[in-house]
Amino acid sequence: MPIPKSGRRQAMNKRNLLVILLVASLGVNLLLIGGIGWRMADRRDYAQALVPPNTGWILRDLSEERRTELGDAAREGFESVRPARAEMFRAQRRVNQLIDDEEFNREALAEAFAQLRRTSMDYQTLSHEQTIEILEQLTPEERQAATEFVRRGGPPRAGRDGPRGRNLRPRNSEPASARNAVARDLHEHTEVLASDEFEGRAPATRGGQLTIDYLTEQFAAVGAGPGNGDSYTQQVDVVEITATTDPVLQFSGSFDASPAYKTEMVIGSRRHDSPIVVDDSEVVFVGYGINAPERGWNDYADVDAAGKTVIVLVNDPGYATRDPELFNGNAMTWYGRWIYKFEEAARQGAAGILIVHETGPAGYGWDVVDNSWSGPQITLAAENGNSHLAPIEGWLTLETANALFAAAGMDYEELKAQAAVPGFSAVPLGDIRASMSVETAVRGSSSQNVIAAIPGSTRPDESIIYTAHWDHLGMVADMEGDNIWNGAVDNATGTGALLALAELHLEQPAPPERTVVFLAVTAEESGLLGSQWYVENPVYPIETTVANINMDALNTWGRVRDIVVIGHGSSELEDYLADAVVSQDRTIVPEPTPERGFYYRSDHFNFARAGVPSLYAEGGTDSRENGNDWGVEQSEDYVANRYHAPGDEYDPDWDLTGAAEDVLLYFEIGNRLANETNWPEWYEGNEFKETRDASAAARN
Repeated sequence: MPIPKSGRRQAMNKRNLLVILLVASLGVNLLLIGGIGWRMADRRDYAQALVPPNTGWILRDLSEERRTELGDAAREGFESVRPARAEMFRAQRRVNQLIDDEEFNREALAEAFAQLRRTSMDYQTLSHEQTIEILEQLTPEERQAATEFVRRGGPPRAGRDGPRGRNLRPRNSEPASARNAVARDLHEHTEVLASDEFEGRAPATRGGQLTIDYLTEQFAAVGAGPGNGDSYTQQVDVVEITATTDPVLQFSGSFDASPAYKTEMVIGSRRHDSPIVVDDSEVVFVGYGINAPERGWNDYADVDAAGKTVIVLVNDPGYATRDPELFNGNAMTWYGRWIYKFEEAARQGAAGILIVHETGPAGYGWDVVDNSWSGPQITLAAENGNSHLAPIEGWLTLETANALFAAAGMDYEELKAQAAVPGFSAVPLGDIRASMSVETAVRGSSSQNVIAAIPGSTRPDESIIYTAHWDHLGMVADMEGDNIWNGAVDNATGTGALLALAELHLEQPAPPERTVVFLAVTAEESGLLGSQWYVENPVYPIETTVANINMDALNTWGRVRDIVVIGHGSSELEDYLADAVVSQDRTIVPEPTPERGFYYRSDHFNFARAGVPSLYAEGGTDSRENGNDWGVEQSEDYVANRYHAPGDEYDPDWDLTGAAEDVLLYFEIGNRLANETNWPEWYEGNEFKETRDASAAARN
């Protein structure tokens, strides 16, 4: 039923009040942060410099020795203000909720504003004390270096003369100033999103809701409008499936063994009923588990997999042979991804599928499999309860697989080599049978994609969509020690980049001709579910989505000379990137480890499958300051010690200037696309070109 005009006006007034409040509050909060107390009102150069969000920035231009000396004090001070900052954000959210309530409560709102004033003052006091403590330990020359850094950072966020009447901070046109301003934004947002307050940002949890609230508040504060009609969110219906007891895998026959859950195997079920039981099923090795008629390959050709448990290798034959004529050679194809293998086993009627884990071809260690599969699992809601999926899905360690094959009188390595040769036939594992059981609690729930947009002025139905996933792995209740997976790099950095990009686009002197969309998706860690939901239920037509630019885990080790394109050689968006990197004197390089299949492991992939040209790039490793070997060490250290682990936490000493340069590249590409009539295409021979070409009429 249409809303009466009076109701629409009231709703509009409420929204306008909320936006005004958010913008004003953002300006106040930023003025509170850091607070260099001796900055004088009659010094215009200081008045135009935004005080950075933590004392790490004061130390940025000092010598390495001095940074080391003062680092502990800076970190202690930074930690000391965390509780006050969290209280201030909670007070702000309470104010926002009361303003948005249908029933206006004057007394409650007055008290909420009073609490916001109190918490803001507490935070201001602590921030000033922290800053004074550090400044007191600096020499006059070092204090001058700190203020020079602030001066280079550009004019204040709360300027009154932003484009189109918005309350925005215009960017300094100098590259260093723009880079530093974006780096500060990334620090600010990443610190908040990766804090313990947000509890690891798991979907359908308190931490997930805090994340959604923060993103909607921040998009509104910079002036980006709601991207889904009058709403900043798109509901994503999900089902959370949690094992109530440890799943059981029991082999019988020649291999009488029950591999230990988490250390030797992980299994589960995405079906929405419980218990799920597979009893005494024949075990068959089906090589890579691929059915690709266009490539003349079918590992299921000589076996009826119905009701059986299939053992499958990770990756694809191209990786195993390094033959450039076989699949894509060393570069993983879609057929090498675990999700494809699960889907194909289900199509073949298998009762269970067990993938043999090997770190090289998988691209990650067993700890990643364990962390990702042993907690609550989230799937998209389905009317059929996911009955089309295989009842049991899971992984075996390499050691368990070796023992299994040896018990059957077979050599795992020999069969693996045979499986990489065209014409391979499936091999039953003798008299070995598998019985599996999974008992789960199934809970229907929902999460939200967050969508903000800048409407196109002349072609609003044509859109450029930036994406980043806001979710991470949440908390593990029964874990000793640090039980929060904060996901600072993965992907608080990318989510912060979305907010920075919205601000960059809004600072342009004229609105874009095409609509620019900022889409923060949920449940990426559960299998790219949020982006899958969006693509299947698009707000902006897929056929006239010009391009997708995705950000996932930004560089935290400073400026680099290279930028890596994941899935290099895919689309004309790489030509746009080639033009953009010239101003930064950088080079484009293909991903160094295409066998790990990163192209299929982030949210751009769902857009690509739907035909939308997609760009997924990331800062490289060739550090301008320390060289490529050092950069490789940083990257490998993160993957080995912090990726999908509690150690992925925010560090105020990160150098995010390199990530900021990446964000500026994405802005340049998106801004160019938003103001031209060209439609970038997939390169000839790309697997997604046919899908895109089928909708060409919508773009003519």
